[in-house]
Amino acid sequence: MHAGWRHRRGRQLPYSTKLLDAGERAVRGRLVRWFVTGMLAAMILGCSVGAPRPAGVQSHPAADVVASDDADSERGAPRGVTGVWEGLSLGGRAAMRYITLTLVQLGSEVTGYYKCAYGNQLCRNMNETGVIKDGKMIGRRLMMRVMLEDGSMCYFTGVPQGDKLQGAYFCMYGAGGEGGRFRTERSY
Repeated sequence: MHAGWRHRRGRQLPYSTKLLDAGERAVRGRLVRWFVTGMLAAMILGCSVGAPRPAGVQSHPAADVVASDDADSERGAPRGVTGVWEGLSLGGRAAMRYITLTLVQLGSEVTGYYKCAYGNQLCRNMNETGVIKDGKMIGRRLMMRVMLEDGSMCYFTGVPQGDKLQGAYFCMYGAGGEGGRFRTERSY
């Protein structure tokens, strides 16, 4: 056997492949730790934001949204993340897919739709559309869950800067998952 080759699962693979797999596992481990840390922070912040109102103070969420939207439009304030964001997602092994996020922000809540198109790799399990659920702006950070057609889900998080939104995503399905980075620009 050649010195540069190692035996794995009945196949002979170059030693560099084994190193690549180890590096990929390390990156995936860091991504999972980062994602779990972000989700824990979101849950902690979510609990602190939802403090009860003092007795006798009542408010209707729809009235708050309308009042804040009217005030913002009069001042010419930014529209938050509402709009159509087009760009790409970059996953493991140089996987690239085109994505479109159609977002609607009401207060801190964000809803909308997700669309995926072939880049240099097919959309995972041919899931080309999804619905954005549980989206929230927490401070300057956007966190959202995308429910895909086959019942799997992806978590996206990023910080919008003007008409650019970039960040990380992690998709869970079955016993596995995949993650990477995304970057988009608001097209309208």
